[in-house]
Amino acid sequence: ELTGMVNRCHRKAESWSDESGFIGGPRVTTEEILHVIHQESIEMIFVLEKVQGVSSTILGCVQVYWKSSSFDDDGQPEGRIEMLTVAPEIQSRGLGGFLLVWAEWICYTIGKTTKVTLEVLDSRQDIIPWYVRVGYIVTGHSMDAAKAWEPYPHAVVLKPSRYLLLMKPMDRMQPIKEHIVVLEKRNAIKLQAPDLQID
Repeated sequence: ELTGMVNRCHRKAESWSDESGFIGGPRVTTEEILHVIHQESIEMIFVLEKVQGVSSTILGCVQVYWKSSSFDDDGQPEGRIEMLTVAPEIQSRGLGGFLLVWAEWICYTIGKTTKVTLEVLDSRQDIIPWYVRVGYIVTGHSMDAAKAWEPYPHAVVLKPSRYLLLMKPMDRMQPIKEHIVVLEKRNAIKLQAPDLQID
């Protein structure tokens, strides 16, 4: 279900995360997701689910990890955010923003990172301003999309594109509880967060 939701969001025009005009093939495979889940490392995928009785529906996800080196070689740890995804039918309700803040909070409190980075296709000029509004900076660093997808034979670059590197300094972090309260009120829901020390 997670694989299908991610691919539907990144490869269908109905979604704000659509890249289908530039990148073809699956965004991710089940094998790749299972590799992240089962490996013993700091790489994690957080899933937002709607639970009804014994059944559940995946609403979104985000992938998080951190590393000791940084893109600008300043010697400070860097958090990394990837695969930010929200199911198309519930977009524009604040869930993507919450997942982004949750990922930042994980990097800041657990990874002790001083910055977080993510990549956006240069063709997605519609979404870059949203990241800028929430504190991200376009660094000027980029990578050719064909090079980025080279290790993944299931993906096909349809048009010449580059992934722009965006960065957000983590000099301060608003308590995650405040974001949870806002999201719950906006959507009339109750969130049950993972068993982490939330402050």
